[in-house]
Amino acid sequence: MSDQINSWSSILGMSEEDFDKALISYQAIANSIIRNFQKNLYSVVTKFKEFIEQNQSFFNELAEFFQDPQNIERLFDNYFMNRHKELSKYGIFISMSDLTIRELEEISKIVKDGKEKIVVDYFCKRLCNKSISRKIKMKWKKNKHIESRLRFINRGYKAHLNKDYISSIPVLIPHVEGILLDFIINNSLLPKLPTKFQGNKAISLLRNVTIEKVLMDVDKRQFGRFVNKERFFEYIDDSSTFLNRGRILHGLCLDYDREEWSAKLIYMINFLCNLTNHDWITTKLENGKWRLESVSENT
Repeated sequence: MSDQINSWSSILGMSEEDFDKALISYQAIANSIIRNFQKNLYSVVTKFKEFIEQNQSFFNELAEFFQDPQNIERLFDNYFMNRHKELSKYGIFISMSDLTIRELEEISKIVKDGKEKIVVDYFCKRLCNKSISRKIKMKWKKNKHIESRLRFINRGYKAHLNKDYISSIPVLIPHVEGILLDFIINNSLLPKLPTKFQGNKAISLLRNVTIEKVLMDVDKRQFGRFVNKERFFEYIDDSSTFLNRGRILHGLCLDYDREEWSAKLIYMINFLCNLTNHDWITTKLENGKWRLESVSENT
């Protein structure tokens, strides 16, 4: 130890006596800091314990609050609602349950910038992620409204990944209203199978559907925005540049082969998969509308 002291005193240019005094002084200061920390820590712990005891009823209520999943959902409702609303302006319909926390943070940043191209590019790139693509396809496989359509929809998705939008869009686009038709018929919302289910008729039928309980309030708003996307469902004979099923399927839109539109169709189908992947009971209301409730909400 003496050799070590000699070494340090030489390095510091101090005599051994001065170094010993400095070392003793340092040890005293260090011990004082430790004692004060221990004392203050004990004081903090004591006060915190007293605070817990004084507010025990509050913490019990808080614990009960967080034990109810619906309360947690409502906490995030406004946040999700705003994200849904912002993304639907760009024609992107996506269930927030499909997104990771990191993705939600990224989306918040790009949406805040308000540049449509950046938002759309982000979601187009997302569909090319192999892990995300695999999860989407697995979910489709488990949905009774989509299972029978898988050979078409999967082929459309494959064409999209191969950048063959001339093929992907006409393959995918009929199944948006097809899934909705299955959903309405399976829940007995129509007395008989309609001979036509397109354009204004599709919109009028869906507007008579009131979803009271799906997953949370925000899903009802999102479904309403989806239904009211008339420019997609209604046939409009003009030179508009938005995604419109009528113009594409009737051969009037000759520049429809766009990655953006193909991606939006995949997100539409995936959104409907999330929405319809429940067992439902239906009740007709006095105003002629129907209330849909998931069976899980009533058990």
